[in-house]
Amino acid sequence: MILNTARPYAEALESREAKSILPTQLRTKDLARLSPAVRERAMFSAAVTDVRFLEEADGLIDGLIRGETDLASSRLKLDQYLDSVGYDGETFSPDLTDLRSLARKNVLLETNVGLARGYGQWKQGQDPVDLNLWPAQELIRVENRREPRQNWRERFLAAGGTQWQDRLIALTNSPVWPTLSRFGYPYPPFDFQSGMGLRSVRRADAIAAGLLSEADDMIPETRGLDEETKLSLPIRQATLRRAIAEQLAGIAEFEGDDMVKLAPDFSRSAASLGLAKLKDLRAPLPDPPITDPAAAIARLQAGVEIEDVTGRTLVLNDETLSHWSGKSDELQRASYLARAEATLTNPIEVWDQGTQRAFFNTFATATGGVRGFVVFARPSGVVDNFFTSKFNQLEKARRGKERTYAAE
Repeated sequence: MILNTARPYAEALESREAKSILPTQLRTKDLARLSPAVRERAMFSAAVTDVRFLEEADGLIDGLIRGETDLASSRLKLDQYLDSVGYDGETFSPDLTDLRSLARKNVLLETNVGLARGYGQWKQGQDPVDLNLWPAQELIRVENRREPRQNWRERFLAAGGTQWQDRLIALTNSPVWPTLSRFGYPYPPFDFQSGMGLRSVRRADAIAAGLLSEADDMIPETRGLDEETKLSLPIRQATLRRAIAEQLAGIAEFEGDDMVKLAPDFSRSAASLGLAKLKDLRAPLPDPPITDPAAAIARLQAGVEIEDVTGRTLVLNDETLSHWSGKSDELQRASYLARAEATLTNPIEVWDQGTQRAFFNTFATATGGVRGFVVFARPSGVVDNFFTSKFNQLEKARRGKERTYAAE
C-alpha cells in the first residue's frame, strides 16, 4: 500500500465520516467477532481506551488520505502524543501490543488508510457505466512483501472465485470478495499488510470467463453505511458496555444484554423495512407495444423529456443510448422505450440511492408471465439506463437513502 501518493477522492473520505471513535479493551481476536457493519462504522485500535489517542490517529489518517502528510510524519506525531501523556512502552519494541512499536503504528495507519481508499475505489466502481464496462475484478499483488503469504490463490478459490487463464477473477459485486477478506468487506486490503489488491477486468474477459452473458446488466450496489443490522455482542463489563454505547450514540444501541442495533439513519433496504417482494406489491402493468428500434433511437437522439411520478422532469437522450453501444442486443434495448416511459410515470416504487434514483416496475408478458423492469436516473435528470432484469437482481437493488415513492 503506497501512502505517499495523494488520492483525495471524496468517496474515501465519506467512509471516514461514517466512523465514530470507539475506545475498547477488546483484543484483535475479539474485535474480529464484531460484524463488518459495526467495524465499518467505528474507529478503534485493539485494546486502546484512550479517546484522545484515537482522535489523533483519526485526524492523521484523514490527512494521509488527502495527501496532506506522509507515513513517517504521522508515526512521529503519534509518538509525540504518547510522550505527552507519559506512555512508557518501549520505543523499538516489535510487539504489536506496544503502541510505540513500528509494526503497531504501521498497522493502525496503513490499514485504515487502505480500507478508506478501498471503499472509495469500490464506490467509484459502482458507477453504472463503469460497472458494465468493467464488471469484474482480478486479485493481484500490488506491493512486494519480504515474506509474502503464499496461500492467496487457495483462499480465493475457496471463497468461490474463478481461475481463468491463470487469473483470479470474480464479478465486482460477487460475495467472493467479502468472503476472502479478513475484515468482511468487498474491497482491499483483504488482510493486515497483505500487499494484495484488485485490477478491473473488462466485460469481454468476464464474458469469456463465464461470469456473465452479453445480455446481463450489472446493477450497482451500496454499502449502506447506516443500514439497519443486528449482531450478537455479549459484554458483561459495565464500563466497556457504557463506553461503546456512548461512542456509538446515534449509530447503535443495545437491546437486551447482547444485541447492538445499527439505526437506519441513512440507508434503507426493502429487506430491512420488511417490504414484500416487488412482484407482490402490485399487479403488473400491461406490457406496452414494442417500439420500433430505429424510431426509438431517433427519439432518444433527439431527446425525450418526461415528467416522472414525483413531478421531476427527466431526459432520455444519447447518453442513455451510450450504455448499450456495441452490445449485441442494442436494438432490442432501445425498443423498450415505452416500458421505460411507463416505469417513470407509473412505477411500483422509487428509491433515492444518492448517486442515482432507481424506478422499479413489473409488466405482464403475452405468455402470462411477469417481467421486472428498472430505470436509473442521475441527479442531473438524465436517465442513465433502463432494462429488463431478473427479479433476484431487482430485489438486491431495492435500497438507498430512502424509498421516495411507493404505489398505493
